Amino acid sequence: MLITAIEPFKGSKYNIFVEGEYALTADIEIIAQMGLKAGKQVSREDLDEIRRRGDSRRAHERALYLLSFRAHSRKELSDKLLKNYDEQTVEEILDRLTAAGLLDDAAYAELRARDLIERKDYGEKRVRQELRMRGIDGDIIDQVLQNCEKEDTQDRLQSLIETKYRRKLLEPRGRERVTAALLRRGYAYEEIRRALNALEEEEED
Repeated sequence: MLITAIEPFKGSKYNIFVEGEYALTADIEIIAQMGLKAGKQVSREDLDEIRRRGDSRRAHERALYLLSFRAHSRKELSDKLLKNYDEQTVEEILDRLTAAGLLDDAAYAELRARDLIERKDYGEKRVRQELRMRGIDGDIIDQVLQNCEKEDTQDRLQSLIETKYRRKLLEPRGRERVTAALLRRGYAYEEIRRALNALEEEEED
């Protein structure tokens, strides 16, 4: 098949015509890399490779755009890219970003865990659940939670109860309802029991 024309389209993109018919649009960089020009013979495999490189370039640009707003886990970014690009292209892009240090599940998990603990006052169980939903490996979750300060969990839980749930404790079945709410936040039953008991002892004193 013969390339009969390569015409400007928009920006750095050009329309490629084969045997007088529009075939596809490609970036000037890809055209230069493959030595494409009017009068050159190309195969269907060549056209497929042009499309593949174009998809790879667009997927990479899309990934960088998404990462410029906030960090993503590999799974989060993969799920978003797979809406528009095939699995092989997406995996290649994710590998490139990982090698460049722009995609790091461990760093993302630590950042996300600290946000969930410090800003949302979630307990360890809820943090684990949230990280698993984002595709973080169990070993990474274990390491991240070990790195987070666990010694102040009880103090943080007691402070949460005092600021958010103290009045609810005065209601009928208040302790039961507060316990249920804190369990949903991911705190262990024993942690909740100790914190509530400590608060009650303070009030008695």
